[in-house]
Order: sequence, then C-alpha cells, then structure tokens
Amino acid sequence: MYPYEYKVSFRISHPRIHPDEISTQLGLQPQISWRAGDIRKTSRGIPIEGRNESTYWSYSINRQSDDSLISLLEDFTVGLESHKDFLVGLRLTGGRLEYFVGWFSGPSSGEVFEHSILNKIASLQIDLSLDIYTTSPEDAQKLVDYATSQLLSELKQDPSSSRS
Repeated sequence: MYPYEYKVSFRISHPRIHPDEISTQLGLQPQISWRAGDIRKTSRGIPIEGRNESTYWSYSINRQSDDSLISLLEDFTVGLESHKDFLVGLRLTGGRLEYFVGWFSGPSSGEVFEHSILNKIASLQIDLSLDIYTTSPEDAQKLVDYATSQLLSELKQDPSSSRS
C-alpha cells in the first residue's frame, strides 16, 4: 500500500448522558467534552448563544510511531470489548459511537480493512468515519506559512492595497 499518516479519535454523542459517566465507565479522559443542556461555549471557553443539544465526548487515541492504522484500531477495539454492554446501551438510547480517522496522504494511498477488524468494530456498534486529506498536516502548514509570507510581502510593498 502507499504511505499515509493518520490520527484517530473515539467519539461519542448522546442525547443526555453526562460525559463524566462515559469517562468513568471507560476509564478514559476525553480531550474534548460537553454536556447536553449546558450553555454552548467556543473552543476557548467563551459562552455563546444556545445550549448543547447533546453530550459530546472525544478521546484521541495515541499511537506508537510504528503502529499501523489497522493495529491501532484493533488494539483499541479489543480494549473496549469489556465495555460492550455500556457501549451498546448508549446506542440503544440514542447515542452514536465512531472512530474518526484523519487520513493524510499524497495523491494516492490505501489500506485494506479486513473483515475480522470490521466485525470487531461492528460488534461494539462503532461507526468508522474517514476524513481524507491529500497532504500531510506539516505540508499543509508549509502552504499556509508560504501564502501568509507572500501576502505580508505584498502588503509591505504596497501598504495601500487591501484584499477582501
């Protein structure tokens, strides 16, 4: 297969459960969470209009440098198997569970998800979401930095020019 990089989060949304209950049941601390009914806030904690319609809980799965995506998903899924009743219960009461995979690659990449890992994931009623980016995060940052430097250079040469 062609090379790629990835990042994976295990995400749960539910109409009413408290995020602390998810953390307690799974023995994991989320990187991001909020509770249904609480006042909405920006990522910086500033209150904004409205209330959260549902609870959201997201755990970033850390990988070892040589872990393949398949082995990471398999290892984490096996670790969740002892929590199957809890996870299926979330689904039965209106929740959603998913592995969110950020896939970073060049113009061509691929992976085979064999039926055995897909069966393990499906048995816990976890969805698999692939968000595909055809460049690495580092390369994307280089492009942003380059575009910013070009714009700043133009503005220094002609400070009266403006862009909309």
